[in-house]
Amino acid sequence: MASVRRRRREKYQPKEKHGRNHNYSGQQRGGFPPAEPSCEDLDMPSLPEPPQYGALELSTYRYLCGIETMLEELSFDSSEDRSMFVNNVFSEIHGRELLVATNIEGSRVLQKLLVHARDDQLRLLLTKFDTRFVELFIHPMASQVCQTVLTLAADVIDREVRGLSVAGSGQPDQATDSMEAEVNQEYASPPADLPSMEELVLSLCKQIKPYNSALVINSNSSPLVRVILLLLAGKLHENSATERKSTATIRSKRSNTYQTKHGLPSFKVKRPLMVPPSFTAALDSILNEIDISMGPTALQTLAFHSVASPVLQIMIQLQAGRTNIQYQDTLVSRLLSCGEESQPSTGTLPSNAATFINRLIRHQVGSHLFEQILRVLPSPIYQQIYAGVFRHNLEGLCDDPLANFVVQALLRNAQKPVQAELIIEELVPHFASLIKQRRVGVVGAVVEAGAHHKVCYKVIVQGLLHALEAATGAGRDVFVNLVGTMVPWEQYQRFPEDNQPNLHVQGVVVLQHLLKFPQEYHRVVVESFLSQSPTQQEWWALDVKGSRFVEALLSCPEVSLKNKRRVIRAFKDNLPALACHASGSHVVDKCWAISDLKTKEELATILVQHENVLKFNRFGAIVLSNCRIAQFKQKHQEWLHKQHGIDRKKELFKDILGNLDGESDNDDNGNGNIGGKGKKGASDSRTKRYKGVESAARDEIDDLFDKASVITRTTASAKIAPSNHSGLGKTPLTKDMSVVFDALANSKGRKKKSKKVKGDLEKDSVSPADGTQAASKKRKSSKAAEEADRKKRRQFAR
Repeated sequence: MASVRRRRREKYQPKEKHGRNHNYSGQQRGGFPPAEPSCEDLDMPSLPEPPQYGALELSTYRYLCGIETMLEELSFDSSEDRSMFVNNVFSEIHGRELLVATNIEGSRVLQKLLVHARDDQLRLLLTKFDTRFVELFIHPMASQVCQTVLTLAADVIDREVRGLSVAGSGQPDQATDSMEAEVNQEYASPPADLPSMEELVLSLCKQIKPYNSALVINSNSSPLVRVILLLLAGKLHENSATERKSTATIRSKRSNTYQTKHGLPSFKVKRPLMVPPSFTAALDSILNEIDISMGPTALQTLAFHSVASPVLQIMIQLQAGRTNIQYQDTLVSRLLSCGEESQPSTGTLPSNAATFINRLIRHQVGSHLFEQILRVLPSPIYQQIYAGVFRHNLEGLCDDPLANFVVQALLRNAQKPVQAELIIEELVPHFASLIKQRRVGVVGAVVEAGAHHKVCYKVIVQGLLHALEAATGAGRDVFVNLVGTMVPWEQYQRFPEDNQPNLHVQGVVVLQHLLKFPQEYHRVVVESFLSQSPTQQEWWALDVKGSRFVEALLSCPEVSLKNKRRVIRAFKDNLPALACHASGSHVVDKCWAISDLKTKEELATILVQHENVLKFNRFGAIVLSNCRIAQFKQKHQEWLHKQHGIDRKKELFKDILGNLDGESDNDDNGNGNIGGKGKKGASDSRTKRYKGVESAARDEIDDLFDKASVITRTTASAKIAPSNHSGLGKTPLTKDMSVVFDALANSKGRKKKSKKVKGDLEKDSVSPADGTQAASKKRKSSKAAEEADRKKRRQFAR
């Protein structure tokens, strides 16, 4: 019996976890995290109790279960059928909307039904919830329904602003007929005086205004507050990585798990939405009310609150985008000042602020909030925080399982090269310990910052060489493998040749950033890869992570054409095997994209020899299609013209946009066509080959490499302007479009040049028989011209 109790006790004993999602600072080993503060603790207005509207009738419950099955299995043949179906369901639940929304099964069916509802039906449902929004927001099930309605309302408001959605006309829907006269037709033909979605949302904001601060810390209503803030700002969309990360916190993990389990629709607005001018005042009112109603102590407490902290992150993001607000009036200023003012003479942080930030960056929840703060800090405040908190403390912070993520964010948000240089010089001597402790994310952030700000090239490369024990000897020849696996040379040589360590995601990201260094500094990476055996190079190309580095190497503007030719020659013998592989096929596409016409013919000949194998492989078939092998065999001349035209177009667009992209025009170092005269034809993005072939979910590898492929930060426009620059106007365009206009003005000359090139190609691509006939015709025409010239001279002499 004692052993049974021991097993039960061990079952419920909290386990020690490693990672950022574990609360190291607030949880004792073998204990439980402290309870989060309530409304009474923070002097906030108390929320009402969740509503209880009773239970659904058995007949209604069975009806809704049948509707859920039909929604999952049926596919409507026409919009009329779908409209009739939705009208019938809404008519059945008419008068019981609140009862259905607060029921577990009913709320789930209602969310699936709302996806097919019209604009006026969504507005009518919101009128049924009017005056009860606070109660519904704190209900576990009804809050999910309200969140779905508000998410769909973003599109409705956008259509209203554009004039594409109007109020109900009061006329019956065309899908209804006389047979449905006995059924309630309110949802089929909403009243003409139905309020617009703009009016309904403004009314909702007015009703919840007294409880805004209390709703922020409620686990059911906090996601709704985030949705309302983004809805009023017109930013309920997912365009960039930063915005995707912010909007991902709208729904809780529990809500996302419930959605996936029960097949509920997920809503992702793909574009920025238009909002009416009245939403700006409503947004300012909510931001000011939440900000002003809390003192410095309450704000600091909410910074560590797992439910309220995501709301603060969105508030900081929205305030950063406002041009009419000064830094001292922002939420960030109130959080960091801690009720004190910085010393203008010394430019240092108050002591309380430094203590608060040290707690924040070591906390599971607070570290995420501080990363958002770093994205919007003005440069002077960034400098004060670095000097007062991080300077000479980076080594200890990197050892912390949570604070090391903040150090990475500190590097990525450095606004001046001198700021990045100071951080890099302090971290590079600790590369060996960082790699040993598997803090390779910090190493990647250092290399990324060096490539972005163009500083400390030599320091970073030498730091990696010494940390991986590859400064001299055999370790230098396998430097690319040491960085890719993040394993020092002494440990790496213990592995047998047939059991090499796997590549590390961050290690391959570091290699990609190293390729962006000048040629004299990334030469060690290129030479190390070229010194590998063909088998080892093929292993890189066939690895899901290593293939990314090979593609970056082939498309790098700083890698010489000679080295790119060597890589392609190494892959020629194993080209069919690469083409039939999920990762290797991308490398084949990259080799094809940067090759000249002669090299393409050689690659196409190899593919033709193995066509019977490639065409029955899903990746090989795509390679055959991309290379137009069928046309290469049947209509060789057309294939030549097509490939030459593609090269010509690439050259034209590179001439137009090359200066804007900041690419080098040097043929030796440029991203040129292999074997050609420096024509830059490589595309920087992967071929979208899996559309209609394979639908695979994005994983963390895709997110990391997408992030690594773009260095220029898009969050600079969201920086909070210091107080002395608050009156500046709009930022001018950063790209000089005059380059494009000048290039387009010279388009006539380009057309003449292309005609000449086409004529030369036609002369070069004719068959031997056609060449003999053309030569004889040319001789005859020249003789005729000479005879005509003689006649003119005789007539002139006479």
